[in-house]
Amino acid sequence: MNRTQVDASLMITGSLGLIVGPFMAWAVLLGTSVSGTDGGDGWMAVAGAVVVVAFAVRLLLGDTTLPLWFAWAGLLVAIGVAGINLIDIMSTGGDDVSIGTGMRLMVLGGFVALTGLARYSWPQFRESSSAK
Repeated sequence: MNRTQVDASLMITGSLGLIVGPFMAWAVLLGTSVSGTDGGDGWMAVAGAVVVVAFAVRLLLGDTTLPLWFAWAGLLVAIGVAGINLIDIMSTGGDDVSIGTGMRLMVLGGFVALTGLARYSWPQFRESSSAK
């Protein structure tokens, strides 16, 4: 596998966590779980992650016509939704609230997808900054 294939695979793998996570429990309160799609925020994370998957699949197919900012925008939406909701869950407070499996999957998936996209973006960033 070449570097682009590895980076695209990381983006897809991480994005799958960002897609599946909202359908699982984000928080558990007194034995009752709440998923990301219950409140609607999870759907924004899913949409952002789907954009990253589309970008990565096109990379795997050798098509680089989609702009890089497209993938970054999708990933920032997905990670932003996860981050804001994670902070919200943690600040709800008390020993009665715990972070659910879906939120943990989103944090892990976001990290993996971010790693892949950052690895792919770095050579383009260095190339554009050295051209000045």
